[in-house]
Amino acid sequence: MCIISDKIKFCTCTNDLADLKHYWILYRRTKSKNEYIVGEPMMPTSMRDQNFEMNKSTLLERLNEEDAFDFQMKFKEKDTLDVIINNRLNSDLGTFSYTFEYKQGTWRFIDTDPFDIVNFFKEVGGGKMSSVLKK
Repeated sequence: MCIISDKIKFCTCTNDLADLKHYWILYRRTKSKNEYIVGEPMMPTSMRDQNFEMNKSTLLERLNEEDAFDFQMKFKEKDTLDVIINNRLNSDLGTFSYTFEYKQGTWRFIDTDPFDIVNFFKEVGGGKMSSVLKK
């Protein structure tokens, strides 16, 4: 299983995120978006990843360090960050997703409904990550 490195770095890029192995997406709540999308439920990462708690803690600690991102950005209250890890070791498990919310100057882990993000948020940033997994 995947174990996330405590040296992970969140970088910017101009590539299509779908072409990246591991990536992050920053979402911001918007009042003007009125899309309603439905779909098929998927087993949450917390139930598929035996290292979920450790990986969540590693990501949370790293996100709250000053040098986690390779750029300066003013995050806003309730910004939401999705961290997507592509688990190529076991294709049955697919991707692992960890979601965080920016609140009172720090990132916090949240359980979120992916349909909330699609329906009420807009994508405002994203990029690749380096030093993602422990060797």
